[in-house]
Order: sequence, then C-alpha cells, then structure tokens
Amino acid sequence: MSNGVDYNGAVEMLNSGAYELIIYNACYGVGPSLSGEGKQLLKIFQTNEPDTSLDLLKLKVVNELGVETASSKNSRFAFALIGKGLGNYVDLNEYDGLESPDINLSRMVMVEVEKVIQAKGVLTKEEYAAIKSRDFRLTYVEL
Repeated sequence: MSNGVDYNGAVEMLNSGAYELIIYNACYGVGPSLSGEGKQLLKIFQTNEPDTSLDLLKLKVVNELGVETASSKNSRFAFALIGKGLGNYVDLNEYDGLESPDINLSRMVMVEVEKVIQAKGVLTKEEYAAIKSRDFRLTYVEL
C-alpha cells in the first residue's frame, strides 16, 4: 500500500483531531468482527480506558494481538484514516464480504457546496476550488 502508516503513526494522526478512523473487512466473509480473544482484550481496554472511542480500542486490540488472532473466522480487520468530517462520504464497496473503502467525491462536493449556499446564499469560485481541492485520500493503517 502506497499511502500507509503504522499503528503509532495512526494513533498520532487520530490524536491530532484531524482524522477519523474507518474500519472495514479485508477478506471474503463476514465482519469485521473480533475473535473471542479479541473481545476479551477489548473488555479489558474498555475498563482501563473508558473515555477512549470504541474504534480506537479495536485498533489497539488488533495491533496487540495481530490481525489474524484478533479477527474472528472469515473476518479480517482493516483500518484506514480519512480527514475529519469526510467519514459521511465514505462508501464501503463490498463483494462477497470483501470491503474496500472509497470516498464518494461527487456526494462530498455536492453536500459541501450546498452547505455554503445555504449559509451565504452564494458560492464563490474560491470557495468551490477549496471544496474541490480538499484532501480526500485514505491513509491505510498497516498492522
């Protein structure tokens, strides 16, 4: 994967407040879902870190146990990061359980343009250019 970060890089990006975590299933089957061992470790993390988001705790579980051990049968956890506020525009394209995240650019541009027009009644070329040039790349977490 060309646009990837390791676990520590992902946590740093999430802690910056500028990114959201996307969780998806990277194998044919169901999921992603935690194995029994993964669920046990998640409960421990939830007890020790009650204010941490569930998604971040799942990332921590998968990092600690490894993808194969943390994922249930016919499931394989995968994670990606997207700029804050873009999570609503992520489509999980699915084929027989295998998911791949993608940003729906046309929906993102349409919704963001509509927000500006509703707020101001007009959209300038500069505002449109800023919306279109927003960084919409996915950064994959390599575990």
